[in-house]
Order: sequence, then structure tokens, then C-alpha cells
Amino acid sequence: MSGAPNLLIGLSCPGCGGTIEITEGSRLAFCPYCGSALAITADDAGVTRLMYKMEVTEPDAERAARKWFGAFPKARDLAATAVITEIFPMYLPFWRMVGTGKGIACGYSTHTDKDGHTQTTYHEDSSDAEYLWSVIACQTGDLGIVTPPEPNGRLLPYTEGDIPVFETTSSRDEAYDQADTDIRMEAHRRASSGIETLTFSKTFCIPREFSLLYYPYWIIRYQYRERDYFVVLDGVSGSPVSGRAPGDQTYQAIAAGLGSGFGGLFAGFGIAYVLFSDSEYALAGLAGFVIGIILVLAGYWVFRFGSEVTEGKLTGGISFSLKGFGQKTVREIER
Repeated sequence: MSGAPNLLIGLSCPGCGGTIEITEGSRLAFCPYCGSALAITADDAGVTRLMYKMEVTEPDAERAARKWFGAFPKARDLAATAVITEIFPMYLPFWRMVGTGKGIACGYSTHTDKDGHTQTTYHEDSSDAEYLWSVIACQTGDLGIVTPPEPNGRLLPYTEGDIPVFETTSSRDEAYDQADTDIRMEAHRRASSGIETLTFSKTFCIPREFSLLYYPYWIIRYQYRERDYFVVLDGVSGSPVSGRAPGDQTYQAIAAGLGSGFGGLFAGFGIAYVLFSDSEYALAGLAGFVIGIILVLAGYWVFRFGSEVTEGKLTGGISFSLKGFGQKTVREIER
């Protein structure tokens, strides 16, 4: 079985100042240098608050943004002419549960052997895995950050600092219940996969840690030809998370021309095959016609909507992340 996510929290010993690393969810730690014991407690709401340290500096964020400006298929002069009007760091909150999901499923599958006899295979299957569940805990407006980040960097106890923090707007209890439901559903899916007819199932979710995680981002707003755009960077890795940018007009024109030209060619040959060739080639002609129409529509789509390049989920909505660590154990009974 593979291991659970290696989530470590770095603490400083109040006695000697040494670094203590503990696994998330632990309630007691001992300093390896002076032997002091530390009790790890949650806040009054029963939620541990954690944060990832901001690793990307402002100059690094600006360099990463300008590199993003120059990536295809954005406007070719964007990197040279974009004017950054605002750049600032921000912490966003995410609800997160680390827990064990267990599932038990019983049932049977049937198949017919080569002699025409029906054979029944009875299953008693189970799943047991560690899960990491998370969902954003605030509204981010036009930033398009709705997907929780990958576990990345070093976890620390939450401390207030100079970096602004988005206010939590979603319910702690609703997030907890949703995490419990999603982990149970995944445990059930793993346990019951491969069972044709299910006769019994039971799932359990054993929370090991429920926390409010603060993750750092750099938000950069810029102007191009008097129009406003933005890009959001991961504050740990520096990689782009979401953003808007002007598209390349030359690329739009080329795509529209090629789509219309090749699409019309395929469609024309397709019609000719259908009308003037033998019936055995009619299907090929129809396929060519369909391909031609698809190419024309694709070229039009690039021409119509390629004036702006978007990254991330900018259409709204909330997404949750559920990652399982471990393998399913299976026991089958032949009868």
C-alpha cells in the first residue's frame, strides 16, 4: 500500500528555538534538541489553521508574469508593451480534510462459460485509503481561482502577517459534511468497482485533520492598448494559475483562412464523392463533408473568440479536490 500524503508542519521550539517537524494531525510533539514537549491545539471552532509560506518574491512574480505575456497564442507584442498597473500578494483560504475512507461491498457477477453454463462469482471487496479533500472557502470574483492547489511547499502554523487574507465566506459545517460525503462516495466506488450486482455496502470516513489552509498567490493587473487584464501566479511555485490576455490577430487570421480553405476543400470533395461516385464511396464522401464543416467551424471559432486568451476556470463555480493514497484490497469467493 502506498503511503499517505507526507504533510509536515514546521514549528519552532519555544525552549531552544530548534525546528520541530510533525505530521499533520498530531497533537503532541517533542523537540529533538532539548526534549521539550509541545501540545498542538486547534482554535475555538475546532479547526486547525495552517498556511504555506510565500516563496515567490515580487521581482520573481513580475518576471514570471512577463514570461507568461510572451507565451503563444497571446499578442506578439504583449511582453514588450504591457504595463503592469498593480502587483500584490494575497492569501486565499481553503477548507481541507485529511482522513481515512473505508468501504465494504458484497455482491456477485455472472458470466457464461464456453459450454453455455452460467457461472456466478461472489465478491466481498473492501477499500482502505487515505484521502486529501479540499475546496476554496471564499469568493474570488474575476480571479478564476476555484480549484484547490496541489500540496506544495512547506506547511506552517497560521500567523497573521503583512500579506492580506481573503475573508472566509463559506460554512465550516457544510464543508465538513461535504468532505465526509465525498470521501465516503469514493470509498464506495473503489470497494464496489467490478461488482456487477451489489447486495450490501457500507462506508466509513475517519477524519484525521480538518483545517483551514491559507495558500499564497500573486495578483498582477496590467494594461494592453488601454484595456485591463490580469494574471494570478502561485505564490509557492510561481506558475500561472489563471489570467486573461489579448490574443494574436495574425494567428486569428491564419486560423480562419486555413479553416475556411481546407474545410471548403474537404466539404467540396465530399459532396462530389456522394453525388458522382459509386455507392461504395458514398460513406467516405459523407465523412469528408463532415470533416470539412468541422474545419470551417473551428476556423470561425478561433477568429471569433481568439481575440482574448484565458487560463483557469474564469466562468465561475466551485470545484473540490479529492486525492486518494493507497490501494484496494479484494477478496473473491468462487461458488
